[in-house]
Amino acid sequence: MNNINFKQTYELDLRDIETLWINLDRDLERRQRMESMFVALEMDNNKRIPGYPATTVLEGCGKAQENTLKSIDNLPTLVLEDDCVHHIDNFKPIINVPNDADAIYLGCSHWGMDFNSGRNGPIAQWEIWDNEWLRVTNMLATHAILYLNEDFKKACQDIIHKYVYEIHDHIDVGYCSILQHFKVYTPRNPFFYQSSSPDVTMTGLETAPKMKVRPSPVNNSFVRNHVEVKRTPEDGFRIRAIGSDVSAVRKAPTKGKAIHGNPAKVNTSNRVRRKGR
Repeated sequence: MNNINFKQTYELDLRDIETLWINLDRDLERRQRMESMFVALEMDNNKRIPGYPATTVLEGCGKAQENTLKSIDNLPTLVLEDDCVHHIDNFKPIINVPNDADAIYLGCSHWGMDFNSGRNGPIAQWEIWDNEWLRVTNMLATHAILYLNEDFKKACQDIIHKYVYEIHDHIDVGYCSILQHFKVYTPRNPFFYQSSSPDVTMTGLETAPKMKVRPSPVNNSFVRNHVEVKRTPEDGFRIRAIGSDVSAVRKAPTKGKAIHGNPAKVNTSNRVRRKGR
């Protein structure tokens, strides 16, 4: 990959920025593991955010992430879920962040969403940015996100509110639907993976998953409630429901850049499901 041009970046030390991590009070084992991880990584500037006890994972994850984003005082801030495990071979405390980055996914997933068919599976989309980073445009993951600017954070807050209180679906589907509108990057080798789904989060997007997985069957409705993100100079990013009149929101890939994975399209199909972890 020596032919890839190096692009403008700035240096960021993950040990200096605040890290917020989500953990239910009853999950003492995960809490101890996370605390030990922060000691090992010298990430002392961390704060535990209590998870949201709920009857469903959908509600619990969504409201916990909502409370966490409300707790962010300054950016950049790293948000981790408590099933994160640092990848010993990949983790680097000091990173060179692309100048135009809205966010960095320090943990990736091979799982993506095909909004055309309503299926999800190992179809995450990405393009090479430089020797260190991939830009992701379709990926289902929320376990390790470094928030860098207010636009992206506010868009995620809008998405969470929409999915938890109105659509009643998983927030990572909502996050996936807006990635193409932002500059979101992930390391070519992930810094963190999920202990709950290592087979699709432990390897970089350029490497095949650790096990053979197929797209999930279609078994519930979502696309009819899909949301569209519009950017205007006056309003920034706004989320609006578009009901059954679903229009495509995916932008054409930049000329000369390869988009990897299946294109994520949107139509009036009304059946879709979240990743099968």
